[in-house]
Amino acid sequence: DYWAVRASIVANLTPDIENYTVATYAHTRSNGIIPKLTKCFGPAAAAAAGLGATLPNGAGQALGAGNFIPLGQQCDAQVAREAPFGPWTVSNRLPISLSQTESWQVINTTTAKVSDSLTVKGILAYGQFRGVTNIDVYGNYGVRPGITPGTETSGNQVTGFAFIASDPISGHGNAQSSFVGELQLQGTPGDGRFIWQLGAYTEINDPLGFSGTQTATFTACNDPQALDCLGPTANFSAGSASYSISKTQFRNYAVYGQASYNLTDALKLTAGLRYTWDRQNAEIHLATISLATNRFTCTNLRARDPAVANYALDQRTTACGQNLQQGTQAPTWLINLDYKPIENVMFYAKYARGYRQGGLALFGPDSIQSYDKEKVDNYEVGVKSSWRGSVPGTFNVAGFYNDFRNQQLSIGFSCQPGGSPNPTCTPLPTNTASVANAGKSRLYGFEAELALRPFDGFRLEIAYAYLNSKIVALAPPTLPATSLFNTITLPVAGGVIPNSQPHKLTVGANYTLPLPDSIGRITFGGLYVYTGKYQVTADSCPILAPPACPIAAPGEALLPGTHVVNLNISWEGIAGLPIDASAFVTNVTNEVVVLNRNDSLVQRGFVASLLGEPRMFGVRLKYRFGAD
Repeated sequence: DYWAVRASIVANLTPDIENYTVATYAHTRSNGIIPKLTKCFGPAAAAAAGLGATLPNGAGQALGAGNFIPLGQQCDAQVAREAPFGPWTVSNRLPISLSQTESWQVINTTTAKVSDSLTVKGILAYGQFRGVTNIDVYGNYGVRPGITPGTETSGNQVTGFAFIASDPISGHGNAQSSFVGELQLQGTPGDGRFIWQLGAYTEINDPLGFSGTQTATFTACNDPQALDCLGPTANFSAGSASYSISKTQFRNYAVYGQASYNLTDALKLTAGLRYTWDRQNAEIHLATISLATNRFTCTNLRARDPAVANYALDQRTTACGQNLQQGTQAPTWLINLDYKPIENVMFYAKYARGYRQGGLALFGPDSIQSYDKEKVDNYEVGVKSSWRGSVPGTFNVAGFYNDFRNQQLSIGFSCQPGGSPNPTCTPLPTNTASVANAGKSRLYGFEAELALRPFDGFRLEIAYAYLNSKIVALAPPTLPATSLFNTITLPVAGGVIPNSQPHKLTVGANYTLPLPDSIGRITFGGLYVYTGKYQVTADSCPILAPPACPIAAPGEALLPGTHVVNLNISWEGIAGLPIDASAFVTNVTNEVVVLNRNDSLVQRGFVASLLGEPRMFGVRLKYRFGAD
């Protein structure tokens, strides 16, 4: 259910002053993305691996006091139930499954031409965003022991691994306002060989109250937001819940300048410089809720009151409070040289310094939530060309090299007995992931695109991209003496950067029929996209393991290559009227496209995947009115 409204108005206040205002509103509502279980480590797999005696129910999760959730066995049963209905069938155990967003924004731009060589532009914008996300994280659907599959009648009889629900108190997973102000000066003095621009930028993001999530793990729930997560016959749940809310404030400021100068008729030099200041402030409340007692303790131990063993649920928004802040600043720049030896051919070379601001991993391990800025040096060379003749067309190619330093990487935190600090793992923290400046990487490749018009009405486009990535070096962060964690799981040096796609090929063609304007413009089109196999998670190794941690086979983290074909037909200006129509079919061959995978096969007995859409078809209609 998607709604979007956009209205704009242009006012020419004087011949030299224009005021342009745009207002937008969007509302979306769906069940959210539900993962698909694609591989299981149940009893048969355990027996084949020689582990049938120790894992008679397959891999799962032991919870103490004789409680065990056989996730691998449940995965086998779920995959068998879904198989007759095709690969896009998923199971959803969450009664309140919902993904909803609501946003609005007003943007005003005033442009004043002060003189033939000077233009002043002012931009002001304000908007708000609110989101609700209630999703099962892995798509597990099993039944509690003693319940015959197919006879379950309530959510308290259905188990899984973990789900996320928006904060039941504020009602939002996130809620933020944003104000942006920018002033630009643009100049073209003299004969136009020199072009310059100066500007100042401000962005202020403020929270619209507290927002966050309430997550339950290893439990069945009738109403997870109300923490109705108890068994159908006994007032007990072997699982737990986490409660995480925050109010986060962002402040971003920058000044910049850029200029281009034509050194000769064929050679142009462009240089730009920007300085950016970023700051993030947050108030967080993190709690671990016992579903057996419906009381909680502080997940961030530094915020805990030593005199209080545990808190009542109505104290969630006041207890366990912690204030965090992080600020970073840096200059960035670019230098670009364009050379046009002949008409319609341009060679260029560019060097640029990029910067990603530091920030806060709000729900990361206590005392190491902040991380520093990341920087990248980008080098690029290329050529852009076009030609006329019997087969006109264009050809562009570019090669690039990126050097990342102090890279922000996702790393894992856990506790292993014997490590330091917390050698006894008492209390035992929940395994978690966070962001840290732990790496140095390099990335290089090239992109090429060719467009041809072999005859009137027909256009052919081909594009190919190659990417090679490598994590060059790693440096684990230092755990403070008060940390409950003692083991850090880092990506492996020498491995690839996650989600970098080595090969991508796109071929598109469309043909417009030679018809008079009285009939309209009818166009047939098709698009083929090939994506080579790529890895979605980094190879990793705990730093407590021997120093030589080899790069293992990526296994389930390696997604297969895909071939996707889309077709469309459009009719613009039907019978000379201001009406357009189009029809489309996407993923014509019903290719199963895996977008992401979470491999918990050995640890918990299943692999969960996010799948792309199956074959989809539809129509679009547009009516154009008002001035052209």
